[in-house]
Amino acid sequence: MAKSATERKREQRAREAAALDRLGDDAHPYLAKPFFEHVQQDPNWSTIEAELDLLGIDPPSFDDDSGPEDFSNPGAFGSDEDRDEHFRNYPGSVGRAEVLVDGLLTVATELAVSINTYKKAQLTERLHELEAADLSDMKARKAAFKDVTKIQKILDELEKKQRVDLPKWKVKGT
Repeated sequence: MAKSATERKREQRAREAAALDRLGDDAHPYLAKPFFEHVQQDPNWSTIEAELDLLGIDPPSFDDDSGPEDFSNPGAFGSDEDRDEHFRNYPGSVGRAEVLVDGLLTVATELAVSINTYKKAQLTERLHELEAADLSDMKARKAAFKDVTKIQKILDELEKKQRVDLPKWKVKGT
């Protein structure tokens, strides 16, 4: 069966994204000072450390130009070659920082999905409880109607996507 134009375009975009993933960052060849030296002078770094500390997460230390492969869990990859291939486009401390941003974004996204799923399930359960409740009393009926309306508005909001604007930290294919 022939593919629709939408399917072909989706596959083309997936191929292009995969090709970009294989490329290194276009900025890397032009970076003279290692990232770990920049961190030592960056006033923003204390904010990063403070926020992670508030969350009970040990902030990463950038004491030298070691890349992400030097800090990855050895059991996360089948072999050293797999690890090296995964991190080959992330050299030095700046590569480690880039991998850290990618990982934190993945964690934040998955945590947001988990929270969203939990809230929707709990709110839906509450709606079912209200539907099954004895609403013979007018006062109880009004309160239930008010709760149902509020819960439905919350559920509608939870169906929306949250946008977060970040400065671009990787440049590929320019």
